[in-house]
Amino acid sequence: MFEASLNGATVARPVFFEFRDDPNTHELSHQIMWGSALLFVPVVYEGAESVKGYLPPSATWYSIRDIDYGYRIVKTGWSTFAAPTTGAQSVKGYLPPSATWYSIRDVDYGYRIVKTGWSTFAAPTTVHIPVFIRAYDENGNALPAHGQLFWDDGETLSGLKVPPLEIIDILGYEFRPDSGSMKINDASISEVLFNYEPKTKRLLIRKHELLNLATARGHSDALRWTHSGERGDDAVPIGERVDCNPSPGASQQMCLQHNCIWDGITDHDSNPTVPLCYVPPNSGYIITKKMNYGSYPKLALSSAPYGATNPYGANISPITF
Repeated sequence: MFEASLNGATVARPVFFEFRDDPNTHELSHQIMWGSALLFVPVVYEGAESVKGYLPPSATWYSIRDIDYGYRIVKTGWSTFAAPTTGAQSVKGYLPPSATWYSIRDVDYGYRIVKTGWSTFAAPTTVHIPVFIRAYDENGNALPAHGQLFWDDGETLSGLKVPPLEIIDILGYEFRPDSGSMKINDASISEVLFNYEPKTKRLLIRKHELLNLATARGHSDALRWTHSGERGDDAVPIGERVDCNPSPGASQQMCLQHNCIWDGITDHDSNPTVPLCYVPPNSGYIITKKMNYGSYPKLALSSAPYGATNPYGANISPITF
């Protein structure tokens, strides 16, 4: 929006704006690009649970829907995408009483909202609209992550507080990162949580107040980390998974906090014994030193730096025997 207001560029644009050499995009009237990387395939028919869409084969695409977030879309071109509904829901909201409000929802379009202030509004159906993010250009070159921050709360005239950057979400990351290797401008930082999902090759980096965006204007900050050189193709087979959260009420947030892998794809109604949250490969302990104590061998074990965290407290590390 900021760039559009400055230069007159479009925010929502036809697909052929980005893929002009692909004749299949020239007559796509129901799909839109949001900027140069996000592609939406809207559900336009009532009651539909799938939608047909086109992903230009010259680019690499990842899903950013909740139901299959982070997965690379292998089949490009024309495909039929699921758009399931999630049933009745509601949302709490506030309508300032000093104004008069009318609904523009399909279910009660045009009706005046009599009750103002805090209310609970029905959201009869939530539809998972297929949304895809483009990772490579027409020539197969990786698209760098870049952008501009324009922060405006619509009210503050001066002294606007810009929140810090605390989450970095990377899709298609091929290697397992080394825990504790994060640096900002070559200065090591601690308490950074790396969560790597080898099945989707998604890397999620979290840290409280990772970057102060309020002071970032006019200079750049370089974030660097190392990886083990081990490719992330080692998702644990279903029959070999160890439950990372055996207690009832497993949640994705809790799973990520323990540096475990969350499985949002498997049909758990049909496979109730498959853990929703499971321990990633190479968790536990690794051999860090081999010694000889007289005529007896001796080993030193340390906690794997990229494995799951212990939900019951800190690991005993190192262990020597």
